[in-house]
Amino acid sequence: MSWIDDGLKRQKEASIRREKISGNAPNLYQELWQEIERCVDEAKKGGMRLHCERYLYGDTTDREVRLSVIPSPTQSSANPKTLHVTLSDDSHSIEITRDSGLLKLDVDISVNGVPLLKHAGVAVSIPKAAQLILEPFFFSV
Repeated sequence: MSWIDDGLKRQKEASIRREKISGNAPNLYQELWQEIERCVDEAKKGGMRLHCERYLYGDTTDREVRLSVIPSPTQSSANPKTLHVTLSDDSHSIEITRDSGLLKLDVDISVNGVPLLKHAGVAVSIPKAAQLILEPFFFSV
């Protein structure tokens, strides 16, 4: 094989990989959202005032969690904290926007061909990803 053949092979493999990632991203997003809803329900049972918005602006890939905030003694009211969970346009990442900043989870394919999420280059389970997203949102001071 020549270097051109090698390059064409790598290019085709990369294209197939991108297609697999894009094809599996919506399912991973849905699994993650279901875990987030489960955690929100558990936190609500513990007394947290939370609400999940499943179809924000009619979009199934941009969802929101709101946490009611108790106003300080000098405030008459306080805006809720919000967390947005969005599947990126190219379907290669899930982006979480919250008061403390942006968190990005990459959608990837393992060496065995299994779709997975990664944080900072390390594979994370769906429950761990939900914890990474929600723990600072629920418990920041």
